[in-house]
Order: sequence, then C-alpha cells, then structure tokens
Amino acid sequence: MICPTCRFPEATVGQPCPSCGAVPALPGDAPGVAAPSASLASQTPSGAPVNEPTAILTGEPTLAFPTAVAPPVPAPAPQKRRGLVIALVGVLVVLLIGGGVAFAGWQLGWFGGGGKKPFEALPKDAVAYGQIDLNPSAEQKAAAIAFFRELPQLKDATNPNFDYREVIWNEWAKSNDTHGLSYATDIKPWLGQRIGMATLVPAASGSEPIVAVAVEVTDAAAANQKLPQLLGSDASIVTTLNGYVVITKPGDVDAVKAALAVGTLAQNPTFTGDLGRLGATGFAMGWADLKGLSSIQDSQLGEGRTAFALRFANNTLEWGGNVFGMKAGDMPTATGGTDLADLPADTAAAVSIQGGGPWVAANWERIKSSVPTDSLTSMGWTLPDDLVAVLGSQATLCAGPDFVQAATDLFQGTGQQLPSLGLRLTTDQADRVTQLVGMSDPTGTLKVRSDAGKVTVSTTDDYAAQLTDPSAPKLSGVAKFTAVVPEASKSTYAAYVDFAPFASLVDQLPSEYADQAPFLKALTSAGVSVVPSGDGATWSLRVARS
Repeated sequence: MICPTCRFPEATVGQPCPSCGAVPALPGDAPGVAAPSASLASQTPSGAPVNEPTAILTGEPTLAFPTAVAPPVPAPAPQKRRGLVIALVGVLVVLLIGGGVAFAGWQLGWFGGGGKKPFEALPKDAVAYGQIDLNPSAEQKAAAIAFFRELPQLKDATNPNFDYREVIWNEWAKSNDTHGLSYATDIKPWLGQRIGMATLVPAASGSEPIVAVAVEVTDAAAANQKLPQLLGSDASIVTTLNGYVVITKPGDVDAVKAALAVGTLAQNPTFTGDLGRLGATGFAMGWADLKGLSSIQDSQLGEGRTAFALRFANNTLEWGGNVFGMKAGDMPTATGGTDLADLPADTAAAVSIQGGGPWVAANWERIKSSVPTDSLTSMGWTLPDDLVAVLGSQATLCAGPDFVQAATDLFQGTGQQLPSLGLRLTTDQADRVTQLVGMSDPTGTLKVRSDAGKVTVSTTDDYAAQLTDPSAPKLSGVAKFTAVVPEASKSTYAAYVDFAPFASLVDQLPSEYADQAPFLKALTSAGVSVVPSGDGATWSLRVARS
C-alpha cells in the first residue's frame, strides 16, 4: 500500500513505514507511530547504527519522498494490532481472490513485504541495479497468486512445507556445482527472500565492469560460513550490511568496499527519486543510468535513465516503468495519441505509431542502418522521403478476427482466403503513398482507399470497408483492450493482441502441457504503450486475464 503519511509506495498494512516509521491507521484503530527504526540511510557501510535524529539533522539523504511527522500517539500493543491486521487482511483476501488462495497465503506467510531492500547494501555510485523480491507487499502477493490461480504448481503452494526457494535452488543446481552443499541443512537456515545486483564503472578505462551482489540473509554468521564454500574461487564476501551479505569477484573486493564507504544506493538522490516515481517495485525491478552504462559498454544507449518493475494488479501482469532525462527528438512527439482505440472492436492484433514521419526525418542518419533500404529502393522508393510520407503523423497496422484461422488454412493448404490485414495511414502526402502502394504491389492484390489525408490499405474489400466505417463498434468500448492499453489516446506507440482468435492454438499444445491449458485460456489480451511524460516517457507491457 502507499503510506498515507509520506507516500512511500511499498508500505505494509499494520507495519512501520520503511521511510517515515509511521504505522498506517486501520478502520477502528487509533493512529500510531512505530518505534523509531533505522531509515534507509541510517546505517554506515560497516553496519553500525547511526542515531536517527542526527542523520536527519546532518542532512544525510534518504528516500526522496515528501515526509511529514505523525503525531506522537502511543502505538497499540503489537500482539493486538497484529491480530487485527491479519484478520482484516485475511477477510480482504478471501473476498477478492477466494478461500483457497487465502489459505495459501496463510501457509506461506505471505502477509509481510517489509524489511530492508538490496539497494540499501549496494554502492551509491552504481550505474545499474536490479533486484528480485520474493517477499513484496501483501497486495502484490495476493494479486500474483490470483493471476496464476489455474496453474497446477500453485497446488503445492498450499502445502505448509512448500518452499519456493528450494524449487529455485534445485533448478540452479541442475547446471551449477553445489560443492556438496545441501539446501535443507546448508542453505535454508540462512537464506532470505531478496537478492540485488549493482554494476559499477571500473577505475581503469576498458576494464570489465564491477558487479556486486547483495543476498538477503537471516543468519549472517551461518551465511558467512557457508557462502565461501558455495562460491569457491568465483566470488568473495565483501561485507555484511543491513541484513545482506555483499559479494563480488575476488579482485574487486577492495573497490566495492571503497564504494560502500561513500554510501549506498539508498543515499543516491537520483536513484531514490526515480524509484519514487516508479511506484510499486513488485517482484522484480531494475534501474539504469544509460550514460554510465554507455561508458562501460562503449555504446550509445543515450543520456537518460530508466526504472522498471514486474508487478500485478486487477487481474493484470505489468512489466513497465519510466525513462527519464531524454533529449528532444529521442522519441516521437505525441499530439493526440495513437488511433488504436478507433479500430474495429473485433481487432485481433494491431500496432500503431504517432509522429513517425517527422521522427524518421529528424533521425535518419542515426537509424538508417536498421532500415531495409535495399529492399525499399529496389521497389522505387526514395529514402528517407517516401518512408516519412508513409509513416506520416499516424501509421497503424492491424489484423481482423479471422486472421489466425485464415493464415493457418493458407499455410496448411486447406484454404484460399487472404487473412484480413489492414494499414491505416494519416499523411499529408496521400497521393504519393497511394502511388507507393501500387509500386510495391504489382499484382494489384491490395485494396486502397484514400480520403481527406487518410489512406487505408487492406488485403480484402470487406476489411477495408470495416476499417473505414465510422459507425462500427470500436476497441475503445472493449474492456480487455482498455485493461492493457489504458492510455492509447496519449501514446506515441501502442500495440494490442486479443487472445480469443488464438484460443484454438492452445488445444493443439503437446499433451505434456495440457495442465497449463486452463490458465492459458484464462488470458484475454496483451498490450504495449509508450506515453511521453515531461523529460521522458512511461512505458508498459501488460497481460490481462479473465
């Protein structure tokens, strides 16, 4: 949940907020403040605690979220609050996702999500960071298990002895040397539920990047005893910090120690600011300073930054995030969004870009190596002018509901009907675009309609009529479309797939995948969108289910 006091995005119901320490009040509860806990910046790299008020007065940076001090009301007794919180969360989970899922949550202890994060144990000057969190917020856990509820693997999750970390260990052990260690006796007693990795720029130009990994541990002494046996000569322990053991390559130990002496990523205001704008970090998240990465990889990734996460909400899985600090011209400029929402309601798949023509014109020298110039010029195209004309201010490629079946029949030689494919273009050079279609289609198979700066190209007359019919039902009224492309009208780039036309393919899966069919059939759609936002953009890939 979002902390009502400081707006930290991953506070946990009934537990102290990791940012401000306040305990969110529940209906019927008196508001309270938890006992002071160490902030994200309140420990030194050596792990020694720092007095919290002193850290604030000296201006040590913490997470860049607005903060407010809650009134000093004594907190209720922990056991009473814990009982009430668990009861309320349990009722909510039962109402939202069913008794079976709630039981799994009880058994796995899935009502937590607090605690330190790996970035609180990794160097402040990292240029890239990634984490896997098997203990995110309660909302994320409930939403995830609801999303995958038909999968047979979840049956094991209701067993109180089920340990998903052991499943991961067993998979890892299939292709790695375990050095004779047993999960049950050597790993489980100390292994936590989070892991993070940071990349640092090496001191010497041209050297391999420095990589540091933070592994959450519940017993630091046991971890420090067993990890060297597991790692062998591949890695060495740097330090134990904030509940994590930090490891790196043997030759980089001193460099990582020196970097940690400067501070952790939790004290990097750029990182924490980007994290705050990202919101919930879900089960996995990443962050990168693109300019910093470019200096290591000798590539042109740009000068901005990106932050992204894998998370769940409302029967939807999302892999999405933000891009910050982009230069003008790095992406097309939106002047009204793509026209995906105006496509026929039964569209099977579509992809659309707005402002593609002007963007190509401005970036041709940079992108021409990735364009099939030889193929286009062989058909008489003049580049980049004709590509600019075709993309125009709006270009949308779409497929009708019969596309999958018709394409399958053609491939198998059992049908002759062309799949319904269409191209809708908004351009100020409609005559030239119509001419280019003719040059590219000497057989005259494609159907072309042009009207008021809009060119519609289709494989069939029927589909061309449907694409140009203003009275036909639109995707904007289809719930499974709006669930995965909620901001089509603001996007410079968007794509959509309706899984219904592909349902027959699920029944053709090999028998060993038969138990996955109920889950696959529950999936309804997928969508991608890129929405400009200030100095960057918000992007997402969403998959929705019934």
